[in-house]
Amino acid sequence: MADAIDVIGAEAVDWAIEKAYTLAELVTEKYPAFRGGPAQFDTLRIATESTVLTGLVEIFDGKLVHWQVTPEAAFHIRDLVHRSIPQVDVLGAIRFSHAMLSDWLMEACRGFVSPTELADHLHLISRTLLFCLDTLSDDVTRTYQAEYERYNKSPLAHRDEALRSVLASDPEDVDVASSRLRYELSGRHHVAVVLTRFESRFDDDSLHSAARRLLRDCRAEQMLLVPDGHSVLWGWGNSRSPLAVRGALTETPGIGVVVGTPAKNVTGFRQTHKDALAAQRIVDFFGIRSHVPHYFSDLHLLTLLGPDQQKINSFVQSELRDLAEAGTSTAELRATLGIYLDNHSPQATANRMYIARNTVAYRLRRIEELLQRPVTERQTELRLALLLRDCATISS
Repeated sequence: MADAIDVIGAEAVDWAIEKAYTLAELVTEKYPAFRGGPAQFDTLRIATESTVLTGLVEIFDGKLVHWQVTPEAAFHIRDLVHRSIPQVDVLGAIRFSHAMLSDWLMEACRGFVSPTELADHLHLISRTLLFCLDTLSDDVTRTYQAEYERYNKSPLAHRDEALRSVLASDPEDVDVASSRLRYELSGRHHVAVVLTRFESRFDDDSLHSAARRLLRDCRAEQMLLVPDGHSVLWGWGNSRSPLAVRGALTETPGIGVVVGTPAKNVTGFRQTHKDALAAQRIVDFFGIRSHVPHYFSDLHLLTLLGPDQQKINSFVQSELRDLAEAGTSTAELRATLGIYLDNHSPQATANRMYIARNTVAYRLRRIEELLQRPVTERQTELRLALLLRDCATISS
């Protein structure tokens, strides 16, 4: 960035950074396979920033230079290979980004250049970016293929192939699959976790350390830890006896954790992972960055509703009415209602919240005024609306 500022100026660099962020968002919308946690998005954003800045500098210099993969882009390509993102999607994202960047540059050019010089400048932009697209695509292909070959020769590739087979269907020989994974599948209780970095750190063992600590807290006898790129880690723990998941997991600063529902045998190994991934999609959708683990059992209803923000907002408003409003007082009322719906006892609610029973009774009356109906009606809908409202609060 410092080098680019020296050549094209700070204002142009700011423009490039803004457009790179937008490009990263558009790429993840068009190519869902690129999606992941916040750190995976940062890896894409940083790679895009470095590439766009390189292109602007070359356009400013007015010379056609072989556009090589930047170090940041090379790191991102390695991450995509390890996440099994197809090369065709990588090249498709590059072509899509080229088209968007060309449009933006030409639009900006029309605002700065006089009509008599416009044609020459538009031609320069077109010629430079087309050359950049060709050379960059070639370099990306070489970088991708080199990493793909290196990865496929490593022991990790054989383990990952065995894992993909088990996650797709029951293996023909469970003992062979267990041996390849170095993890017992049959006759064990399993729990899956998915850990995601909140920030991109390239050389860091924090995901593995946190996963080992979490699974030990669950009393797991064996662990299987499989990176999904550098920013996400899939983990499993097993035991001959049921696992102690609830209440066992501690906070993990800088790392998001979701936990699947414990289940048994090979089918359970697969199902608890599916649960964890479904919960992770909900956490990502709401942009929740909480250090407290999230459980699939708590988010199950949200996974059925699906990630449609407009529908969610409409549902929350129709069910909670004025109780959905922001503010400390309404937050206290929602918390009281959530605990009351768990036990249907004003006294038990008061004991759990360390407040007087009369305070609970007052709050319940106030809640019914805001809902315009008794709290005994539509309790399932109320629970779901409270959960959705809480997710929106955490994400903001």
